[in-house]
Order: sequence, then structure tokens, then C-alpha cells
Amino acid sequence: MSDTNENETDLAKKLKAAGKKVEKAKTERQARAVKGGHLNATFTQIATELGFEQEEKSGFIKVTSPGRTAKLYVAKKGGRVDLSFGLEYIGIKQITEEEAKQRHLGKVRGQLDFDASDECVVEAFRQALKFIAESPLANVRAPRPAKPAEEPEATTESLLLEGEDTVVTEEPESAVG
Repeated sequence: MSDTNENETDLAKKLKAAGKKVEKAKTERQARAVKGGHLNATFTQIATELGFEQEEKSGFIKVTSPGRTAKLYVAKKGGRVDLSFGLEYIGIKQITEEEAKQRHLGKVRGQLDFDASDECVVEAFRQALKFIAESPLANVRAPRPAKPAEEPEATTESLLLEGEDTVVTEEPESAVG
């Protein structure tokens, strides 16, 4: 019976050690910082101080200004801020329409460059907000390509209006032999 108690004690110790290993790995995984993730609180604070609206989406926080079409999205996990407009400034990467299409970014035309210093990234964020608030271009929607007009089907009336001399009519079904 003592062998059984020793085996149970050893098993309990192993389980406890395994549980501690799992908890340690989980904590380390959570502690791994996403590049620029530590700046999210700063971004939120700046946007709030400047009076911008913030709306939580699934993985992003949408930052907008009333009456403006330009917006930016701050990733909740950090390390990514997408701009719906292009802005030439240090700390902002320009994204062409083709690049956005290849990377499945939709209407994104710029992103903050988290390879730059924190000060540079924060200043780029401020400049993006300033653009949204002040630029007349931040309130302009891109024109949508016009859809080709469909030609209406020709009717008896339209044929007559176009100057046709003859009109084709269908014979009643009873007359068809």
C-alpha cells in the first residue's frame, strides 16, 4: 500500500509542476509585447483630448471626427494603425491602392511605421489626427466609377417613337396551328 501512496504523491508533484510550467508559459506569452503595443494608451489619450470619437470594432478602435470621411484604425493588440488616407510624414508608410489590394487592406492608404522611434510614431499619430480635423481633403469621398447604363428593352412604343414604320405583334395562341 505504501507503494501506491508514493506513486500518487509522485504523480501529484508532477501534475503540480506541469501546471506551474503551463502558467509560466502562458504568462510569458502574454508578456511578449507587440511592437508598439505600449503606445495604444497614448493614442487613446491623445484622441480623447483632441475630441475625436472612438468606436470599438472587433480588432480595432475606429477614430473619427464628426462630419469627416477620413478615419484611422488603431489595432487593439497594438503595433498597427491604419489610415484611410495618404499623408506624407516621417513615421507614416504610404500604401498604394495596388498594395492595399494585394495585402487585403481595403481602403487603407497609409500606416504608422512602428520601426521608427516612439516619439516619431506618436507625432505621426498627432499629424494624422490634425489632417482629419483640419484638411479639406479629409471630407472628400473618392468618386466611384460610374456603372454602365443598361439599354432598355425595345418596346412597341419605343420602336414607334424611333420612327419605325412597321410593328410586329404576337398572334393570339388560338390562331397558332
